[in-house]
Amino acid sequence: LQAHMVCVILAFILACGRSNLPQYFARLPKPSPVRCGCRLSRRCFAFGGKEMLKRPSSAVVQRAAKRSKSEVQGEREELEKRWYSLMRQELPAAARSQGKWPIQLDHCFMRVALDNFFGKCWYDVLDKQKGAVKSMSPQQLSGAITVAEQMLTGGRDVVAELNKKSLHLRGKKGPPRKNA
Repeated sequence: LQAHMVCVILAFILACGRSNLPQYFARLPKPSPVRCGCRLSRRCFAFGGKEMLKRPSSAVVQRAAKRSKSEVQGEREELEKRWYSLMRQELPAAARSQGKWPIQLDHCFMRVALDNFFGKCWYDVLDKQKGAVKSMSPQQLSGAITVAEQMLTGGRDVVAELNKKSLHLRGKKGPPRKNA
């Protein structure tokens, strides 16, 4: 705060045309050049304070971007593997082993997970031609995986409830089921 006040006072004095004051300040010992952070001018340096961080070179920024891009791609591949494992293996296997699940096929599990994640029919949000998985961001895919894992851990009752909600979002009642 004090450093900024010095800058404001100096700017005011210089703006008023007091030409002898700059000479007075020229005789003072030079402070270490540390920006105070005010926006008065580029030459505004305060007395004391913390040094400003040096801006990274463009080569460093480019290396970081490449590194993060490959990390994101690896993360995306892991998410897709988990998604397809849940949809094609784990959920259908759980449906077969427990029996009497309202849905048993992979595309049905995908529909239920996606519709419940988005809160509406998934192809109202994503590109149907491109496909759901390829259209989703990593955050969306992660959220849909969370719904699918809830289906797996919750079992038949959770799947039945989420399936009804998905069908309701699409304006459908679903096939009549026998109570057994």
